[in-house]
Amino acid sequence: APPARPAPFSDEEARSERTATKGRFGVKQKTEPDLFLREMARQRIMYPERVVLAEAAEAAARQKLEEAHKNHAALAASTDPMKMAEAAREKLANKREFKCGSDPT
Repeated sequence: APPARPAPFSDEEARSERTATKGRFGVKQKTEPDLFLREMARQRIMYPERVVLAEAAEAAARQKLEEAHKNHAALAASTDPMKMAEAAREKLANKREFKCGSDPT
């Protein structure tokens, strides 16, 4: 025997399942970025403690990054071959001046 057929939809069920499209012709749909920004604004309002934590984490990360940049710049300056050669030349010139009879007193 074939399986029993389901009962037909009632009119109310069909209406509740239908998507309402009346008055939507030519309406521009929201884009994903707009929806994302709206959701972020909503969450900022609903959960201000999350915003505070995120800002603190961002400030700590920014400070760490700035520290790394300073360290890198200092390391690059201390190992610059041109500056090292110039310092060596100055040191050698100072030694020569001292040996040539400049009075150190």
